[in-house]
Amino acid sequence: MQNLDDLANKISSTPLFLRLKNVVENGTGWHDHEDVFSHSVKTANIAKKERDGEFVTNPESKELFTKWMDEDVFGMKRKDVAVIIALLHDCGKILSFRENGNVSTLIIKRPLDLSQTSCPGHEFWGGEIVVREILKDSGLDEKLIEYIAKVIKQHGLFSAEYYVGKEKWSESELLNDVKSKAEGLRKESLFNMYCDGYTAPAFSQGKAKVKELFNMPPFYVTREYFIP
Repeated sequence: MQNLDDLANKISSTPLFLRLKNVVENGTGWHDHEDVFSHSVKTANIAKKERDGEFVTNPESKELFTKWMDEDVFGMKRKDVAVIIALLHDCGKILSFRENGNVSTLIIKRPLDLSQTSCPGHEFWGGEIVVREILKDSGLDEKLIEYIAKVIKQHGLFSAEYYVGKEKWSESELLNDVKSKAEGLRKESLFNMYCDGYTAPAFSQGKAKVKELFNMPPFYVTREYFIP
């Protein structure tokens, strides 16, 4: 089993990851002229702290959260995997795309305010392309790399926009909707989003909702879909 700090340092020293230093974003309530390398390292440090579950105050839920974080995931503790996911969650922002012979970066200016940036698709394509490339020489199990990539593809699913219009939903309504999403990776996706938006004013409502969910014991119950 690899040491977490050694693995994180190895990842953050790869040429592809270092390119995140050259990607700078501005977004109301999210990034204030912040390079993605710095944001990624900050998010990983938040995950390293929050994986202990101090924000989970319900005793039953805290026990379930701790048990979940202590699980083995293809040769690595989930609590360590959560930090690596946080480190890599925005790696797709280095990507460009080609269309009709023209090449564009994934980072775009918002039409109504050119001082603001957006990066549509970085979640999916980061998980699909960049994660595998960065981790190909990491020594991690291929199944673990696929798992990390899959979680990163989902990481924008529960962003601030998800909670808009759901303010009056009951706990059971929100829980049911969350459980139906993220391809069974709701806990991973929500924990990553919690760390990603931890200091972002735009995610304050979302952060509170994520806390609520992790404090509900039924949130940890596995749901299995089947044809009756």
